[in-house]
Parts: sequence; C-alpha cells; structure tokens
Amino acid sequence: MKHEPRKSNNPMEGVMDSSFFNSLFDMSFSKFITPKIIKYIYIISVVIIGLLCLFIAFSGFSKGVGSGFGALILASITFIVWITLTRLWLEFVMAVFQIAENTAALKK
Repeated sequence: MKHEPRKSNNPMEGVMDSSFFNSLFDMSFSKFITPKIIKYIYIISVVIIGLLCLFIAFSGFSKGVGSGFGALILASITFIVWITLTRLWLEFVMAVFQIAENTAALKK
C-alpha cells in the first residue's frame, strides 16, 4: 500500500525553501527564481490593480452619483484591461524562461 506524501497548505512553501535562497544567491545565474515566484507576482498585481480601481470608483462617488457610476464603469474596464495585460506579460516572461530551460536541457 502506497502512501501519498502529505501536501502542505502553506502557499509560500515553494518560495521560501532552501532552493529558493540557493537560486537567489546563485551568482552564475544557472537557476531561475522567476518561475518560482511568478504566481505570487500575479496575485500581488491583481490586488494592487484592484485597489487602484476601487480608489477610482470611490473618487467618482465622492463627486456625485452620476460621476460615481461613470467611475465605476471606468474602473471595471480598467481592471479588466490591466489584469489582461499583466497576465499576457507574465505569460510571455514564463515562455521565455521555459525556452531558456528547455534550451539548457537540450544542451546537456
């Protein structure tokens, strides 16, 4: 009977292990840290963009109801556009890193 390894609920487990710090201080740049932290960068980006869009909406409502609804629509569109652009950019970055890793594997 095989036992599966216990999965941790710690979201930072993959980031804060010793290989992360080894990669961080790898002066030859043979190990990449970006693939390990990219999902956290995306989460932080979503939170920051969301907060900025909430600020836009609240600023609009402070000037009046009509301005508030206009700002709410503008904030919603802004949120969708910026999240899409952020996601596309991060996917591009990951593709470049995957190409680099695959090329390094072929070289070996």
